[in-house]
Amino acid sequence: MRPRFVALAGRLALAAVAACFVALSAKVATGAPAPRDAFLAIASLPLGVAVADLLSGIVHWACDTFLAETTPVLGPLLIAPFREHHRDPTAIARHGFVELNANTSFAAIPIACVGLAQRASFLLSACALGCSVAVFATNQLHAWAHAEAVPRAVRWLQGHGAVLAPAAHAAHHRAGNMRYCVTTGWMSALLDRTLAMLSAPRGTS
Repeated sequence: MRPRFVALAGRLALAAVAACFVALSAKVATGAPAPRDAFLAIASLPLGVAVADLLSGIVHWACDTFLAETTPVLGPLLIAPFREHHRDPTAIARHGFVELNANTSFAAIPIACVGLAQRASFLLSACALGCSVAVFATNQLHAWAHAEAVPRAVRWLQGHGAVLAPAAHAAHHRAGNMRYCVTTGWMSALLDRTLAMLSAPRGTS
């Protein structure tokens, strides 16, 4: 059972992130200085999604590796869901909408605010839109990778590598120390190599 303050904070975060998405979408939709910039904005959206996927992997690795469920504030808000997920991988598919998406709302808000900043360029705003929406969707996409039944469109996206696929994510639960990225899985190989390099023992001279 989650603390009451966590549930309340989650609802407030969902409302705030929805407002950010509306404002940022309007800024991108009306802000193209020239027609070619609209095409650049569309091209920048996948870049934002890739950044979101990498961020999901870094956060996932950190929450699996550091701190504890009893850590003040971060424990019940962030660490506990990750630890529960490893004890019961299918639990994520049984959570309600607020419980599932509140944490990613907290993460998506500052990213969206970067794109909303007055000095943010049009392309940065477009990239921030793709990144913040993908960050928000991360837990939902992760849950669908564990669910037995998902919408047909989601199953198609999983099968074509556009979002996290069950078979690709299963490697994380088998090995436990790889394939951390849980938005699309695009960046898992890069993060795996980076973490392996960082953890490799240094040679002696």
